[in-house]
Amino acid sequence: RLLRGTGVTDAFMSSFWYLDNMATASLHGFGGWCRQTLVGGNYSLLASDDLFTPHPDFYAALLWRQLASSRVLHVTAKAHSDGVSNADVRVY
Repeated sequence: RLLRGTGVTDAFMSSFWYLDNMATASLHGFGGWCRQTLVGGNYSLLASDDLFTPHPDFYAALLWRQLASSRVLHVTAKAHSDGVSNADVRVY
């Protein structure tokens, strides 16, 4: 179980998952994204302190809104000449 404050869901690393999910949803025609909580929950965008300190996913959402929103370009990646597979690499 991942809880806010454990260094995973409130850390920069979770932002890659968050951005990947927003891009994947947009590729499938979704025009919006909803988080579990805004403030104070296990996966909140803002901390429940007196300043409502933004978690890294807040900045990822802001970046997404400013740069991509609902328009995601379809991009393909070619395999490396040395035969290394890039099947696990996602590009948008």
